[in-house]
Amino acid sequence: MDALTAGFAQALGIAGVVLCGSVLQRVSGMGFGLLVGSVLSIMLGPIEGVLIVNIFALATSIVTTYSMRAHIDFQRLKFIAPFLLVGSIPGMYLIARTGTGLLQIIVGSVLLFSLALVVVGKKFLPPIRRMAPAAVAGAVAGFTSMIIGAGGPAITVYAQASKWDHRSFSSTLQPILLLAATISVSIKLVVLGFAPVQQTAVSVWVLGTVGMFVGTWIGTRLAGKIPRDKARSFTLVIATLGGISALIRGVAAL
Repeated sequence: MDALTAGFAQALGIAGVVLCGSVLQRVSGMGFGLLVGSVLSIMLGPIEGVLIVNIFALATSIVTTYSMRAHIDFQRLKFIAPFLLVGSIPGMYLIARTGTGLLQIIVGSVLLFSLALVVVGKKFLPPIRRMAPAAVAGAVAGFTSMIIGAGGPAITVYAQASKWDHRSFSSTLQPILLLAATISVSIKLVVLGFAPVQQTAVSVWVLGTVGMFVGTWIGTRLAGKIPRDKARSFTLVIATLGGISALIRGVAAL
């Protein structure tokens, strides 16, 4: 297989992953960053892969935010939003000062920690009524968005502990993810000087964009027909395998 064919096959694979992530995002309200981030960090590395996830997550969140805008809780959104930036700062320094192998290990560890938050957090966290945990959740979401391209797990755990109405939470999560992705992309491109457009094949962007729109279209039609729990369970399994693989690759690189 020559380089051109191999590159197209890789772009096609990335498009398929983006499509699946977009479907899950629309059906369950989360899952794009967890699924796509775990796969692309392995395929393209922890820097380029996660940045591409951030860019596609930004675009996906624009579409889902618009389609779910009727039930957004703007009061909570305005409170959480500034803390996304707070949490992204340590993530920025970690990316800037860490080698590729160690960063791959960190990506895998943060991904598995995020999954543990979703699976275990809802069982052991006591009910909360104050807004301070929302600030913590926002900061953690900003950090994980920078590192693995997924800001949803921390907000999900906060929503479960605060008994946030699911429809309002799912709708408000979309602009939160949009802001987190925007912050991550801006910092990586402007502050850290990453340039994925120059490094990544055009076919990745073209086919990935097609996969994103097709996945969102499919997800919109499947929303309500596929149980959210099953969609999330699928995401968690794939993301767990991706996190373990990222850890192994990072250890091997060291």
